[in-house]
Amino acid sequence: MSSRGHRLRDALAEPEVNITENEVWSILHSTVIACDGEYVETRLLNSGPKTNPWMQESGSRRNIGETVQLDTDVVGPFGYYVDFSRTFTAGYGLPSFQATKKQKKHYNLALEMVKHNMALLKPGASFDNVTFNAWPIPEEFQGHKYHVQTHGTGMTGEYPYIFHPSDWASHG
Repeated sequence: MSSRGHRLRDALAEPEVNITENEVWSILHSTVIACDGEYVETRLLNSGPKTNPWMQESGSRRNIGETVQLDTDVVGPFGYYVDFSRTFTAGYGLPSFQATKKQKKHYNLALEMVKHNMALLKPGASFDNVTFNAWPIPEEFQGHKYHVQTHGTGMTGEYPYIFHPSDWASHG
């Protein structure tokens, strides 16, 4: 059995397993409960064509070789709210695995965005500084962007909200 830290990734990489979205999601849920978490709020785990737009719940779809996205909210131990967002490629680790050009492109863009925006998040950073200096989302992804570019977590909920520059006047 995998260590708790890599159970999802390992389940998607095992050659003898062609696992469904629901089976992958159940690993997350059972691990949260085993670690004294209270509950998982959503089942936003999708693969392949269901990843964009991403706001779809897990299902019986099998996903070897496809991108698998997880974005779910958990009320963990002592009521702390956690937002898990992870992306995997099913089949990674198999001898015949080869990421597609599109998967490599999306991975590199996501990594660039995360590194850029993380560098902005430091003590004393203002909402407007983070908003207007954030990594610019390419035009091809504007139609499916999340309603905020960054959000916090805490005892429940996702405050503070850092909005996109286009939404600053009405929400910032």
